Amino acid sequence: MRNENFEKPPLGESVAQNERLEKYLQEALQENPPLSQMFSPEAELARIKKMPKSEKEDAILLFKDNLAKQRRAWADCRIFIEGQFEKNPDVPKEQITAAINSFGNHYGFTDEQKQLAERFIDSFYGNRLRMKEVIEKYPDNTALVNCLTGLSFGKETEFDISLGTFAIEIKTDDLIAGRIFAKDMTTNIPLTKVGTGGAFTSESEKSDDLLPIPFTVFTKRASFFKDHEIQHQKNRVFGRIFDAGFDPDDEQTAKLTKNLWDAYCNEEDDGPKRSFLEEYMKIWREYALAFVKDEILAIKKQATLSLKLGISSASAVFLKEDNGPYDYLSFLRDYEQSSLYLYKELCQKICIDEYAEIIKNADQSFNKLASSQGYSTEKAIAILTDKPLTDWPKTVKRQLNTLNSTVRRADITEAGKEKLKF
Repeated sequence: MRNENFEKPPLGESVAQNERLEKYLQEALQENPPLSQMFSPEAELARIKKMPKSEKEDAILLFKDNLAKQRRAWADCRIFIEGQFEKNPDVPKEQITAAINSFGNHYGFTDEQKQLAERFIDSFYGNRLRMKEVIEKYPDNTALVNCLTGLSFGKETEFDISLGTFAIEIKTDDLIAGRIFAKDMTTNIPLTKVGTGGAFTSESEKSDDLLPIPFTVFTKRASFFKDHEIQHQKNRVFGRIFDAGFDPDDEQTAKLTKNLWDAYCNEEDDGPKRSFLEEYMKIWREYALAFVKDEILAIKKQATLSLKLGISSASAVFLKEDNGPYDYLSFLRDYEQSSLYLYKELCQKICIDEYAEIIKNADQSFNKLASSQGYSTEKAIAILTDKPLTDWPKTVKRQLNTLNSTVRRADITEAGKEKLKF
């Protein structure tokens, strides 16, 4: 069975879209006052550095306020855009671009910021096109699944395929889902016994001429995972724009980690040996934290699922040293050298203690932002999703420590505002 959902927008949709945008924008402007001019954080910081010391304090306060306003505006803009994609995945691009321009005009988006937003929407449309093309290329469901997964299921295997907004969605039985998850045709461990529940999101292998295509596998009883997995899908599609990060398959990255490891193994002096191993472990920790962020955002998106699964806090999921699907650094902890003093010491420090602290602080910061007046889980996700976990506490502090209160605004003199042209 297949549901391809290639619907055309209904007549009059463009007018309705403009009305939705205007209403949404007015609501955003009431909660988050607009900026009076273009605001480039980089250019403004450079300008502040050249100011007389007597003017810097006011300038820094205004800078922080405008930075928080603009980030909140981008979050509002992103929520609107994603909502329109979900209402109609084939919405004309010019209607989405209009939203970027409207928000940008009110909140001082620079040309560079608008270009980044364009890349954001291009990522969606490019992914949408690739999904349609591969579905049309493989009309047989089994052949399509084999293409996406690199496995070789027989024609007798049953799959239900649908074209989702952000990913191709596959429904199958528990055992087949487990084999797709394990990338192993011989495993007899059902997906529901792996520790991920009854669904997971992955993507096809990258080729020279094609970006990966995201797909989500559901067991036939796992519909309650839907919102959780949709957040994973969004992270896959839009993360390519914001999360360059560490890619172990990248040739230069692989060379760097290999050189660091070789240097650590061959170095006899304790000082350099420690430095090589520290850098090596921190690179892999950064890689693991990207997976943690993806999962935290999905957990936050569907809080009811956390309650259903008995998850007390998002951070608790990743701190179990159980070699499970969320124990992303087990390969470093369990390495054969882990009994050596230096390796054991640094692994404890970098991959256990600091790793746990980063995750806990990020989790707490998210909760603080989402529960603050004027914010929500959805808005917190939009504000933090393009930031690494290590930056979440600082970003949340900036958002909540703005000049929105009259008390802090009073700290800036009228003369100071005039000098700063705000």
